Amino acid sequence: MGVRENLSVVASDLVAMLRTRVELFSAELAEQKHRLFTLAGLLFAAGLFLLLAVVVFSFLFIAYFWSTDYRYWAIGGLSLAYAIIGFGLIWTVCQRLKSEPTPFSATLEELHRDIVVLSSLHDSFARGLRGPDSGSQDDAGHRDGGHHE
Repeated sequence: MGVRENLSVVASDLVAMLRTRVELFSAELAEQKHRLFTLAGLLFAAGLFLLLAVVVFSFLFIAYFWSTDYRYWAIGGLSLAYAIIGFGLIWTVCQRLKSEPTPFSATLEELHRDIVVLSSLHDSFARGLRGPDSGSQDDAGHRDGGHHE
């Protein structure tokens, strides 16, 4: 097989490899987009109904204590409880962001493998161009697992 045929095989393999990586990236992008919009919609709906519940509960709680001397304690207690809940939720979000896998991690892993393979191909190609000066052909055959007849 000539140099031109080898180059065309290598080029077609590189194009196929690039196509596979682009397809993987687009699939992961679509998955992340769907996940983001689903979570955003659910979060918005949950936030809206929880806000309504908190407002109604707050009015009920303050109305219950309004005629007593503890009305300011009731308002302060509600404020403290809401602050604790808010900070707890912020902490939970931060922990989830730290522990979830990186988006597009599969694509990055595949690209890293490609770089390793291409650099090993480059090294073996460079050794082949140096010729017999860099070592005996018999040693090169044993290094890469080739058989000589």
